[in-house]
Amino acid sequence: MTLASQQLYGQPYIDTWKERAAAFPPALADVMVRHHLSFFPAWGLIPYFRSRDATIWHHHILVESIHNLLEVLAGINQVYFSTFQFKRSRRFISQLTIAPLDLAQRIERLFYARPERALPELEQLVDETLTLVEQHMPQIDTQPGRRRIGWRRPPWRPEDFLV
Repeated sequence: MTLASQQLYGQPYIDTWKERAAAFPPALADVMVRHHLSFFPAWGLIPYFRSRDATIWHHHILVESIHNLLEVLAGINQVYFSTFQFKRSRRFISQLTIAPLDLAQRIERLFYARPERALPELEQLVDETLTLVEQHMPQIDTQPGRRRIGWRRPPWRPEDFLV
């Protein structure tokens, strides 16, 4: 998000707001990262995607996860982010000096790949993002997210259904 605007009236008032917005509050960064450091481990359900018609749900999980990922990275980088009508993702991502390598391209590929390829890549992006949080914001506990990395739902067994 840029701090550019074109005022129609009230230049001093606008300048005051621009000054306030330019000084990104560290407490906001902390809250952004803590709140959005939550990822549904869809990568652990890959075998179940094969037998279900879950294309919409799959894309919903991707969108939700990528928004959370970008919010966390925005917090680490102390830049503003909003999911409301999020556009120009490559331009936004280029502002993130602390981010997984080739982030924009990797995100794009997620939406064109089948779940069995996209979800492990999403897991990798989450893992790399957790590492960045640990490096740059060590006061934040990443263990809940770490426990989900590598998680796989075991296959169903007939005895699971016996009462």
